[in-house]
Amino acid sequence: MQKVVLIGAMLLLLIPSSAMLGAEVDEVRVLLFHHICPLGLPVTRFVEFIDFLVAEGYHTITPDQLLDWVEYGTELPAYPVLLTFDDNKICVYDSVYPILQARGMVGVDFTHTNYVGAVVCCDWNELQEMEDAGVILCESHTKSHPHLPALSDANSWEEINGSKQVIEANLNDKMCLYLAYPYCEYGTREINYCSLAGYRAAFRCHSRPVTHSSPVYELGRYPIVNTATLDDFKGRLGYVAPAPPPEPNAIVIDNFHEDFCTTGGWYFGKAEEVIFYRENYRYKEPGDGTARAEWQFQLAESGDHNIYAWWGWHANRASNAPFVIHHAGETEVVRVNQQAGAGQWNLIGSFHFNAGEALIELANDADGNVIADAVAMARQVTRVSDWLLYR
Repeated sequence: MQKVVLIGAMLLLLIPSSAMLGAEVDEVRVLLFHHICPLGLPVTRFVEFIDFLVAEGYHTITPDQLLDWVEYGTELPAYPVLLTFDDNKICVYDSVYPILQARGMVGVDFTHTNYVGAVVCCDWNELQEMEDAGVILCESHTKSHPHLPALSDANSWEEINGSKQVIEANLNDKMCLYLAYPYCEYGTREINYCSLAGYRAAFRCHSRPVTHSSPVYELGRYPIVNTATLDDFKGRLGYVAPAPPPEPNAIVIDNFHEDFCTTGGWYFGKAEEVIFYRENYRYKEPGDGTARAEWQFQLAESGDHNIYAWWGWHANRASNAPFVIHHAGETEVVRVNQQAGAGQWNLIGSFHFNAGEALIELANDADGNVIADAVAMARQVTRVSDWLLYR
């Protein structure tokens, strides 16, 4: 049986704030690490940083993915980040490689080729293993890590072009396309040499995000110092914490979550008028209702649940966006005004759900653009024992 509830110009209640699909991206952060070891950034701290990326839905990308996005607008995964490691230290093989491999992540090892195989550096066999695994990609950090602007033209060219040739000669089927300037020192000559040598891009260490307009031979990176804390790391990422859930026991599914999907050609959106639950959302223009956004929850217990939704403001928002609630064998449509309640959790209603899968949908049969961002479900707590379930 289907019930329809129309909520006119106002919502029932407004509560203020206190994997994987692609996403619209305005900028990408490139992070720079050096020594992951007891005398540098502790391995335990590095693991803390990497596990934070996993927990928050970040996705590591390759330099090729980054440049395809810069030059051609190719779609990136949600919350992309490029991890780079300078100087080819043995810790890249001993520590970074297994940590990233276990989490399905990738990174780049910028290698000064004259020192490959030195006591504190990876050798060619180790570089080949990481390259073959697709986990740590070997790129150029010149031959001897010099101050490039201080060199003669011939020596500067040899450092830039020669290191590329050495890497390609020692690694199977390798095309070395990226360089990191030693000491972040370079000039017009070095940029020209990178282009002539066939590099696709070059990186410096100035703390600047990469955008579609970034010069490809001057891409910024954010250094992670050896004393960095998790808060420092978040700052380098440009991380903005999402609003807390509307209730302590709420389950939240955002539009980048693996349990969110769309049918009917939804678009990615981003705006500055309000702070969104995360950095992106989905939208769909008015239509016949066949375009759907879906949030699929897994509930451990039957019971009454409060349903909340989050969206941002724009003048083109629908005043009658239809949320379709599938619960306990019934389907109920609740129309809400998405011109109000921007940047906060909005209570859609309370419904009884059976244990198992619970489906919330948003359709596009509305008078304006409908916004699919985050939806939250919170089981109503009515007994003392219920509270213990969420401790």
